[in-house]
Amino acid sequence: MNYNSDLEKLYRGFIAEMDQPLASRYYEEDELLDIFDYATDIADDAVRMEVVLMAQRLYPGSTEMAERKAMLYWSMGNDNAATKVIGMIPGKHFMARLTRLRIKFGKNGISADDFSALIKGVKRGTIPDEEIIQLIEAVEDSAQMQWLVDNYDKLKELAQYPETLMYNIVDPILDWNSNDNFEFVNRVLDDLTMASPYDIGYWEFAADIVARCEADPERALGFTEYALAINPKSVKSLVIKAECLLSIDKPDVPAAVKAAMEASMLDPKSASVCMAYAHALYANGQNEEAMQVVKRYLDRPGCELSVIVPVAKIFDSLDIYSLLKSAVANVNPDDREHQLDTVLTKFVEYGKYEYVAQVMELIEELGFQAMYKPEFMVELYFRTNRFERALPYLEKSYPLDNRTWLLALIMSLPHEHKELSLNVIDERIELLDTVIKRGNFAEILEAKAIKAYVAEVRRAVNSGEKFDIAKFSPFNQDTPLRF
Repeated sequence: MNYNSDLEKLYRGFIAEMDQPLASRYYEEDELLDIFDYATDIADDAVRMEVVLMAQRLYPGSTEMAERKAMLYWSMGNDNAATKVIGMIPGKHFMARLTRLRIKFGKNGISADDFSALIKGVKRGTIPDEEIIQLIEAVEDSAQMQWLVDNYDKLKELAQYPETLMYNIVDPILDWNSNDNFEFVNRVLDDLTMASPYDIGYWEFAADIVARCEADPERALGFTEYALAINPKSVKSLVIKAECLLSIDKPDVPAAVKAAMEASMLDPKSASVCMAYAHALYANGQNEEAMQVVKRYLDRPGCELSVIVPVAKIFDSLDIYSLLKSAVANVNPDDREHQLDTVLTKFVEYGKYEYVAQVMELIEELGFQAMYKPEFMVELYFRTNRFERALPYLEKSYPLDNRTWLLALIMSLPHEHKELSLNVIDERIELLDTVIKRGNFAEILEAKAIKAYVAEVRRAVNSGEKFDIAKFSPFNQDTPLRF
């Protein structure tokens, strides 16, 4: 399975010629359909419109392109234009009928009975790939995934290429099935690999899904072995195999190192290979070698800074700032801000606030800090004992919410006007009590946590005791850093 490489090449070539007059360009009808469908998958409306314009000139009688034109108008919110186009399409074509349903009932309102009526009378093996993809999307939009499960066997019969159905329903089914019941997904994966047993991409897809979503490394290893039997030099299969060997009940660390090393020799520029190889070396006790793998990767032009995130999860402590600062020069200047934000966001999600602060220091040095709220910066630097870095942002945090106000209060201690401080604290406690009485669940939890800290601050102010800011770091456990 090589879904995207040829299509992407065709799509990129089309884009490269878009500055030339339509009259000077020529594509076969099938090529235009493929470009349109690829652009649909990545939501590129500009290319889709350009394809429609070219098809109007080259293939004005194309029913398939007219159906896509109607779909484009519908997706852009112009139901009237879409309806007019559908009205000019002869016969009862599947995609036109599906688009008509979408117009009639809205994006989210198609019922299971409507979908059943749509496929009634359709001949075996007559629904092309794009129609299958659009059907799955419409079913998912209308929250009718049970209909898709119930009609899976029927749809396999109707599809021109059943593999397209199998491949494209897996992710929607996983998103819909919230009770971790993978029986149906596993059935689809088995069907998919058996339908095209010599297509390595399907085996790798199955291995990745089973390892990543089902946390079943033993079964995923079975899929990778089939994939490697087809192509022993498949980098993706070797990476999945290495990670699975480390995750099984009785990890085979030497075999994982061997698989990851083979992948590294085949593709040393790959971020996924770097992460897998470093992980395997670390699991084998080769910590220094693991870090060298990461550093060598980050020294390469075009590196992905996000490799630092999983690496930081396996090492106890890292100088993230220095690693990033030396690597950022190897990143395309247009992509640096985005990549740093991705790293920072991941560390926020994992609660690694010391690493977040180190990333933010580099972001500030590069002048990318404008997109972050002052309240976030205050709390981040307070949590990580960087009070001086927090102060400039504290001045911009107005009006102060309860959480930022508490941090500001703590950083202003000791305050020479005791009574004034107590009055301000008491006023804020009244506001917190109001939130506790009337707020939603999340607001109540936060207000209670803040009130507990405020009470401790008030006691210290009232008694005149020395207040040690370094030992008073609220929110480290009870509430996450707001981003």
